Parts: sequence; structure tokens; C-alpha cells
Amino acid sequence: VQFGQAAAGHLLMELYRCLPPDVQTSCDIVGIFTQLDECEDFSQQLALLRSFGLYAIESQKKENEASAKRKEQLDDILAYIYENYTFPDLSMTSIAEHVSLSANTVRMLFREHGLASPKDYIQKLRMEEACRMLRETDLPAREIGEQIGFIDSRYFYVSFKKYTGKTAYEYRAASKNEH
Repeated sequence: VQFGQAAAGHLLMELYRCLPPDVQTSCDIVGIFTQLDECEDFSQQLALLRSFGLYAIESQKKENEASAKRKEQLDDILAYIYENYTFPDLSMTSIAEHVSLSANTVRMLFREHGLASPKDYIQKLRMEEACRMLRETDLPAREIGEQIGFIDSRYFYVSFKKYTGKTAYEYRAASKNEH
């Protein structure tokens, strides 16, 4: 039984390491070790380990399903943003309502996947489109700003300069010189 307890303890720790961190913190590992010590033979220890192993597998399965669901939700959010980033009224509220989540949950999904904040993500899309339009069209910067969702042309000019380090005029001139 002594050898069995050592082996069972080792197996228990290996199973515990397989659990997601949030499940580890909610797991009473000390209580399970105590139960292992109280087992009268190795078959009881194995039965206890089997039930804990099934618990670990089920917890990991739930974590994987939850992670897949969060990834799917983020994909829906990103698709919605990409389809609507040119609308001036695109906001955290409209994004959250579209995917039936709270604004805080939307922000958490962005953080969880290592993305910038939703506001910064939208701003980046708008600035990338402004850069493309300045390179490929002759539209005035003011009109480009309006087409990508800026109501106030001054705010567009300031945002563009902050993003690129150049005014729209300087950016267009530099891109034309490159070709």
C-alpha cells in the first residue's frame, strides 16, 4: 500500500497539472490527498484517481468548449466591426448589442486574445483605409475622413497625423514619390 500511495500521489499531481488554472484553484487537492491516504488498498486509490481523472477530463473539455465559444464570439465581433467601421455611429454599445454581450465582455474578449481595445482596433482599421485611399485615389482628405467614419474633419486630421506621423497631404505626396 505504501508504494501504491506514492504512485497514486504522483498520478494525482500529474492529473492536477492538466487542469486549467481556474479549475486548479477551485479544486481541493489537499482533501483528495487526504482521501488517498485513507484508502485501504491500491484498488481504492485507483478508483479515487479514476474519478478525479474523469473530473479533470471533463473540466478540460468544458474549458476547451468555452474557449472555442469565446473565439467564435470574437470572430463575430471582428466581422461586425470590419463590415461597419466606416459608420460614424459604430460604438461599443452597438457592437455589444449586435453580439448580445456586455461592453465589458467585449473588451475582455479583445484583451484575452491580445488585441488592442475595440476603440483602438476600429481606429486602426479607419487609418489603414485612409492610407489606402490617399495612395490610390485623388479624393480630398476631408472626404476620405467622412467615408471612413469621421464626422469632424479636424479630428480626422489630428488622428491621421498621430497614427502616421504625417499630415494627409504629406502622406499622399510621399506615397506618390515612392512609385
